[in-house]
Amino acid sequence: MFPANAFDPLQDISKSDIDIIWLYISDDNPEDDFVVIQEVKTTIVSNLNYANTLVQDYDKLFDVNPQFTLNNRLQSLKNEVEFKLQKPHLCSRINAFAGISPQSCPRVKLVPTLIHDRTVGNPSATLGLIRSSLISKHWISSNVSAWSIALYHLSSRLNRLATGQS
Repeated sequence: MFPANAFDPLQDISKSDIDIIWLYISDDNPEDDFVVIQEVKTTIVSNLNYANTLVQDYDKLFDVNPQFTLNNRLQSLKNEVEFKLQKPHLCSRINAFAGISPQSCPRVKLVPTLIHDRTVGNPSATLGLIRSSLISKHWISSNVSAWSIALYHLSSRLNRLATGQS
């Protein structure tokens, strides 16, 4: 797992990297390898509209700005695997995840994730629309799973976290 912002969760603005990359490398068969791209949005507002920006996050993977493309982000992942984990032999297997479009990335799975207050909105409907939107952009339907993390009193929990209270 490679979390972009986990080690500094209260920074004013998150890094522009993919929020969480999950890398699975099979011991037996390279054809079983896959990568999960998990973008996460957290909202405390009285609706779940902010979740719609998850689609924009995934659109950037094949945008014209090379800073955000899947290929560039996989290169960053390879650097971590090669230099931090000291496993350069895995880099060629990570290359297999890269593609020029969603349909050319059959081993890339998406997990758009919304963290929200449990009492707000209809997360199933909201995330269902996000999932449908991603599929309409040619991501493989079986590779798109939307998650809702619903907590009671999310705003007060975040405030306590920010001020170091339990």
